[in-house]
Amino acid sequence: MGSLKGPGRLWGLFDRQMTKHFTLRVLYIFGIALLANSCSTEQKQSKNRELIVETHSLKPYSQAETVRLFINDLPMDVNGLDGMSNPDGRELTKEERRVFEAAISKKIVIQRPESDGEVGYGAACFVPHHFFRYYDGNGNNVGEIEVCFCCEDANSNPQLIDADKDMWVEYDVPAIKQFVKSLNLPTDVNCDM
Repeated sequence: MGSLKGPGRLWGLFDRQMTKHFTLRVLYIFGIALLANSCSTEQKQSKNRELIVETHSLKPYSQAETVRLFINDLPMDVNGLDGMSNPDGRELTKEERRVFEAAISKKIVIQRPESDGEVGYGAACFVPHHFFRYYDGNGNNVGEIEVCFCCEDANSNPQLIDADKDMWVEYDVPAIKQFVKSLNLPTDVNCDM
C-alpha cells in the first residue's frame, strides 16, 4: 500500500497524536484514582486495626480462706468417668495461692478494631481435669476454677465477673501449667482421650 499524501496524511498523524494523548490522559487519571483509593484504604485500615485492652488483677472468690487443687488423674472407667488418686486434693499455701492467682486477670477493651467479619472460636474440647476449689472458713465450697491443659482453656464456676464482649477473665494457662508442674503434680492428664 502506498503512503498517504495531503490532508489524509495529516489526519493520520493527528489521529495517532490524539490517541497517544488520550491514552496518556486515561492512564494518568487512572493512576491518580488508584493512588487516591489506596491512600483512603490505608487510612481506613490504620484508623482502628488494633485491639487495646487494659489488664487488671483479679482476686478470685475473695471470701475464700483456702484453696485446694483436685486432679482427675485416674483413667476413665467403663462408665466414662475418671477419678482422683487424691480425693482430698492438695491445699495451696498462701504463696502458692498468690502465684496461681497471678495467672488470672480481668481484661477490659479500650479500643476495638473495626470488624473484618471474622468470628473467633473457643476451645472445642474443654474436658477439665484440674480443679482449684475455694472454701470459706466453714469449709463451704464458694467457687471453682477448672483448667483443661489439653486444650489450654479454663473457666470459673460461679463466674468471676459478668463477662461480655468488652470485658472478660483471662487465664494464663501455660503459667498455670508451669505452676502445677512446680508442685510435682501431673498436667497432661487423659489428653489422648
